[in-house]
Amino acid sequence: MKKQHVNLLIIGMLIMLTTTAFSQSIVFTYDKAGNRLTRALLIKKISNDRGASSSDEQKSTLALEETITIEDVKVTISPNPNGGKFNVTINNLSQHSNVELYLHTMLGKQIYYSKQPLLVNTVDITNQQNGTYLLTVIVNGTKETWKVIKQ
Repeated sequence: MKKQHVNLLIIGMLIMLTTTAFSQSIVFTYDKAGNRLTRALLIKKISNDRGASSSDEQKSTLALEETITIEDVKVTISPNPNGGKFNVTINNLSQHSNVELYLHTMLGKQIYYSKQPLLVNTVDITNQQNGTYLLTVIVNGTKETWKVIKQ
């Protein structure tokens, strides 16, 4: 009976010496204005193989931008959430594209408007309260709306 317990103890110790542990943390990157650009999940793999320790890192990055195509026009909003400034990038514009940008509070008050916006449009809402805003992009009569969060 003692021999079985000793064998189980030895097997358990061998398993413990060859196990792998994981540690994870979230890492953020910011631009100069303090807007969060990316959120990354950093996973550290710590393996303990016969007493030797090693550490491998793996990053899973989530860019804080949203992209949608409206009438062959690609619209990207980044970063979202933001600290008060965000960009609306518009690609694939043709001469016949009619584009409008609107930003409203959740109560419906219009706080930003642009008719025929540029390729990159920086919207500054640093003077507004933190919260959720509605960004509406209209391309040739087709409308899409995003929630934009100021933190």
